[in-house]
Amino acid sequence: MKTHILYLVIGLLMINTLSGQVKIGNNPQTLHPASVLELESSTRALVITRVTTGEMNNINPLAGALVYNTDEDCLHYYNGTEWINICEALDNSFTVSTLALYNVTSRDSTVVITQEDTPDGINYNYEVNKIGSDNITNFSVLNSHIAVETITNDKIQNGTITNAKLDKLSIPLSGFGTPLTDVSMGNAAKLTNLQNPTAPQDAATKSYVDNLADDDITGVTFNTTTNQITVTEGATSFSANLSSLEESADITANTANITANTTAINNHIAADGDLSDTNEIQNIEEVLADGNDANGAVITGLGTPTAATDAATKAYVDALDGSDDQDLAIGAGGTPTESVELTITDGASATIDIRDADPDPLNEIQNIEEVLADGNNANGAVITGLGTPTAATDAATKAYVDALDGSDDQDLAIGAGGTPTESVELTITDGASATIDIRDADPDPLNEIQNIEEVLADGNNANGAVITGLGTPTAATDAATKAYVDALDGSDDQDLAIGAGGTPTESVELTITDGASATIDIRDADPDPLNEIQNIEEVLADGNNANGAVITGLGTPTAATDAATKAYVDGINVSQGAGITVTTPAAQEFNVAVTNPVIAIGRIISGASTPVGATVTNNTGGSYTVNLSTTPTNYVVQLTVDNNTGPRTIQLTNQAASSFSVQIYNAGATSDSDWSFTVISF
Repeated sequence: MKTHILYLVIGLLMINTLSGQVKIGNNPQTLHPASVLELESSTRALVITRVTTGEMNNINPLAGALVYNTDEDCLHYYNGTEWINICEALDNSFTVSTLALYNVTSRDSTVVITQEDTPDGINYNYEVNKIGSDNITNFSVLNSHIAVETITNDKIQNGTITNAKLDKLSIPLSGFGTPLTDVSMGNAAKLTNLQNPTAPQDAATKSYVDNLADDDITGVTFNTTTNQITVTEGATSFSANLSSLEESADITANTANITANTTAINNHIAADGDLSDTNEIQNIEEVLADGNDANGAVITGLGTPTAATDAATKAYVDALDGSDDQDLAIGAGGTPTESVELTITDGASATIDIRDADPDPLNEIQNIEEVLADGNNANGAVITGLGTPTAATDAATKAYVDALDGSDDQDLAIGAGGTPTESVELTITDGASATIDIRDADPDPLNEIQNIEEVLADGNNANGAVITGLGTPTAATDAATKAYVDALDGSDDQDLAIGAGGTPTESVELTITDGASATIDIRDADPDPLNEIQNIEEVLADGNNANGAVITGLGTPTAATDAATKAYVDGINVSQGAGITVTTPAAQEFNVAVTNPVIAIGRIISGASTPVGATVTNNTGGSYTVNLSTTPTNYVVQLTVDNNTGPRTIQLTNQAASSFSVQIYNAGATSDSDWSFTVISF
């Protein structure tokens, strides 16, 4: 049997040697003449030796050997020195040697990679050709993909970028990013075909600017002979006669300044938000809403008042003959024990609050400063009993005003102050000057004409300005003039006074000349006149700051909580006791020397200390040394540790005559913490 096997092996070896070719699989009789080994199968595959990385490295084969590395899941070949991972070696890359480097006419100048969809998936074709626009899709090559100076003039063939490629329709302005610096259009270049602007930041077109209304003032002239001022605006002009102004001479002298106002007026026009010459008209309600203080200004041209709320004219007031006696009375309004309604014949009633904050009927005497600090609105009440005024700030009496004879003539003039084209200083004889702003919010000098209702509606605060030219008042609501007031003969004088009626501490009778008297209840917010007595506790609960006031009339204290009087304190005789030494000089004054058993105290926070009577040294690690400023005969130390960072213990060590040490522990280990000490001698 062994002999047969040997013959078989020898025979096979002889066959292989004779043929020199081997084919495994299908059609073994069909073998290519150039093949050494052929494999053919439609159902089976060639499986190369499968090894791990360690096993592969232990093999030292001939160059060209192949294995499949199961750790790397890739074929490896041996190059005679080392195993090469085919997957990493290829790495989806390739190298192209192009003849274009040597022959510019060669078709082998560029490599084009194209994509082709196939039933098996996507194939990529590598072709030698030119790169055309179809090979570069939009946004596929960005500026970040091109290195600086990569594409230079010699890289771009002449005629490649034509004018058509740079046409504005191909590259709109919107395609560019925000410029980093100013963009110059050239010495004579223009932007054309712009749309008319709609947003504030849009570029304006010539037609848009040309269509704007021309509201520039082209000239201002002033005739010094006729006091006529003429303002020209384009093809139109208007004039105004300034002769009626009291200071026309000064205005004439300012002709040069008025002419110089042309530039300021032009700027003023630009500052106005509209072109309407009538939108400045205001009613009196609008003027008063803006401000109701006339500051001495006079309202002129008022009509005769008819309604109760009309402004009174001087003529109307002058016509009063003083026979209009009016009676005061207590009305049905008001709240019992809180307020009372005070009525007057043909006049509006007023409600007076009669409550008081305390029970004393005498403590209502107040100086004028306190009264005004509480409230300075008299609401029509009259102050009586005033003395003749002497100082400029004194309150004027009726007699002082009635005695004015009208001889105090004052002249108005234009001062040197003010800013040209902006403001003018108005001076008055023996009075303070005022600066008037002559600017306006628009260029039209005619739209400032306003009726008094519109002016007061805009604001009724004149801030000291004077209204001149008022007619003589006739109606009750007419504005009164100075002449009308000066001419009052005093026949309608009425005095308020306290009458003999009323009940003491309960009510007071208020009388008026030629009128009926009224009785006012002056009690507090309830009918009981005795419940205003309060104990000191209630008074102090309301407020315990006397602001320097002195409490008088105290009795001699007997209980420990009684308030002490000066006499009681002055009469104290202090005898020497433990820790106190007293010497008694004259006038019952004494000096006290206190012997304090505490000789040192201190608190240490975060290692820092501010002790009294000692110094503290931080030795770190919760160790401290305390040196006393004095050396007591005997002393004890009280230590306290703060457990602000966990449980701590503190220990006194090394106590000497004038020093001691402290150590702080945390669970037996040294540790720092905040602590305090007190040293008491005995």
